[in-house]
Amino acid sequence: MLHRKGWIVAALLSFATFVVVSHALAVIEKPLTLKSLVGDSDSVFIGKVTQLDPARPSMVIEMQFDVKGQPPVRRFPVLLKGEDSSGKEQILPRLAVGSVVIGFVTRTDDQAEGTTVETHIALVYFEGTWIQIQGTRKDADYRWQYTHAEPYLRRTFNGRSSELADLVDRALLGKTPWPDVQTSVKPGLGPTIGEPGNPKPAATAGADSPAETASGSDSHDPTTETPGPTTITGPIGLPMVLGIAGGVVLAIGGVVAWAMMQKPAAKENKP
Repeated sequence: MLHRKGWIVAALLSFATFVVVSHALAVIEKPLTLKSLVGDSDSVFIGKVTQLDPARPSMVIEMQFDVKGQPPVRRFPVLLKGEDSSGKEQILPRLAVGSVVIGFVTRTDDQAEGTTVETHIALVYFEGTWIQIQGTRKDADYRWQYTHAEPYLRRTFNGRSSELADLVDRALLGKTPWPDVQTSVKPGLGPTIGEPGNPKPAATAGADSPAETASGSDSHDPTTETPGPTTITGPIGLPMVLGIAGGVVLAIGGVVAWAMMQKPAAKENKP
């Protein structure tokens, strides 16, 4: 039996909807506001998918930015087998290398045989789809496992990943109000890769990078640019000035020397 805290305990007390089943929470069916989710999470981060293995199936999430707190790791290797086949059949088609994800992580910890096992639950969002993953620490490593999809959390948020990242950041800064739960939204999953609302990410389409997409800025990768001709766009430097001055001095000196050499010759030729 898991001993929950943070937003999990708050949700239990407020909505009585969380049920512990096989070391994982049951599907969250009652309304959960984004403000509650963020406020009760130990950490919130923006990341991107850097590896996908459909055969295993598995994925790797690399953390890009801390929005709140710090998660236990910066890299999340996640086994996508889950409690059923939904990880491979439903989740993989909605992910690609470069997909932007937003993670809401809470430490939960297990009590087993008188010892405490460090455990974390994370709700992960990407382009209209919510899933839950669970991480357990073993020695210095963490093992992350997909447990199930969270179709009802689309009422918490169901837009683009970049919009959610911007919304959470601005709301935490007090620049925008927290949104209400959209009770009219039907539960389900977001679009698959290539469908409207889930275009191919930068890693496969060559568009904006995931990190820059999440922050709303334009893509700019100087490592991929082809160098053009060199032009001088700033002030002329001191070395160039000295070089030009030196050339002028040498030219004048040459003219003076040539003129002086011509004077004796002119006197000799004078009648």
